[in-house]
Amino acid sequence: DFVWRELYRSSASPNLEQNTKQLASTIQAWGPRHFDPDGRQPFRYANYLLLAGKTLAACGYLSNDAPRDALHIAIALDAYSLLQTDNDQMKHQTTEFCLETAVSAYAQHLAQADPALALEYVAWLYLRENYGTDNIQLEQKLLGALQTYDPKRRHPVAFSEEERFSAFAGVVVSLILDTRALDALCGTLDPVTAERSGGALSQHFPNRTVVDSILALAARVAQVHGDPQDAVDLFALAGKRWWPLVVDVFIDQLALLAAKHQSSTGTKTAENNEQSLQKQQLSSAELRKAWLEKATKLAANASVRDQLLRHVPRAAGHTFQLLLNMAAFFDKCRSRDHAAALALLDDLTILPAADPATLKPALDSVHNLDPRLHHLIPDLLTNTMDCLFNLYEQARDAGRVRLPNSRTQPTSTAADLRARASALLSFIGLLKNGFNVPSDVRTSLTKYEAMML
Repeated sequence: DFVWRELYRSSASPNLEQNTKQLASTIQAWGPRHFDPDGRQPFRYANYLLLAGKTLAACGYLSNDAPRDALHIAIALDAYSLLQTDNDQMKHQTTEFCLETAVSAYAQHLAQADPALALEYVAWLYLRENYGTDNIQLEQKLLGALQTYDPKRRHPVAFSEEERFSAFAGVVVSLILDTRALDALCGTLDPVTAERSGGALSQHFPNRTVVDSILALAARVAQVHGDPQDAVDLFALAGKRWWPLVVDVFIDQLALLAAKHQSSTGTKTAENNEQSLQKQQLSSAELRKAWLEKATKLAANASVRDQLLRHVPRAAGHTFQLLLNMAAFFDKCRSRDHAAALALLDDLTILPAADPATLKPALDSVHNLDPRLHHLIPDLLTNTMDCLFNLYEQARDAGRVRLPNSRTQPTSTAADLRARASALLSFIGLLKNGFNVPSDVRTSLTKYEAMML
């Protein structure tokens, strides 16, 4: 009754603002214990502060016991420009409240359970001053901020418009990468058209270019953070312009993993070292399998192949396909299917056959390889010689071996295979210095070839 009387008296006075401040000071001097002695009804004290115009102090006090309620009351007050502060409101630690901090914390709390709803809060926080304006103008400003975004720079919320847009971009990128909720936030690739559809970002920004730019930015940040799997998915979702980078990430990863199933060399000096090595090999094998499945699925989609042909440089497309075939070759070698492995290698034409005419084309092919594939050559040579030696032993006993699906040489005799082994050694001697075949590999291959004489 006292509060309502004072408000009524103040409203009839020419000194309304001064009287209201005096009432607020009186309420704050009494403190929350006067209104809520047992601390079980925090809304009582907060309600009196609201009536006295201390909106920030009210939300600050309420946030101690009911942070979600305090946040949503503050959002409503902010919408009507009532969440305002003066020097008096910040005198007590218990009254401090920062809307930006509260919204950010709540969005982080929501992120894992409902990333799309978390995005709603983030978008409101950074773009609320632009709501109700021309949507095209808003998107143009956001595009400008995305083009100049620096992930290493901290962008405060309440400064310039450009900084707000940059900060929004950074928070959205973090939301995407932290939750990995690509379907909910970014959408999915249509299996027929290979176009992106759905996703919470598209609901906020109908202009496809804006979402494409956000996703491409997220992909680049994922690359910087060493997360190529998210990077390749985000580049693919970002649209046709980014397909070359999709293939580029695949080449990076497949080049590293194509031969990872091969047994590691070296002496195991302790049981714990052996267990650690086994875990590392298992991890590499699983990672290799995941990337090969992803790449194979991508290449098997007719719409995706069409996009690759249209937007990816021919050399990159060739390297991508070559890596898939090389991985298949290594797999066949591992499973001891030497005939199928050699037949596949013949179709790649990157190593010479028994015919001397194949030597120069093979050298040209290898010398023109993407540099990221150079380190695979020693593994390729070692596995090829192993295939030749095993098939030579079979042919020596049976007279001839069949190479299924080989278009160049469907069957081979022991003499053919011995000639191929000799051609392989000649090929190694003619490789340029950049390939640096290790001396132990050269020695091993020479021994294999000698045992075929």
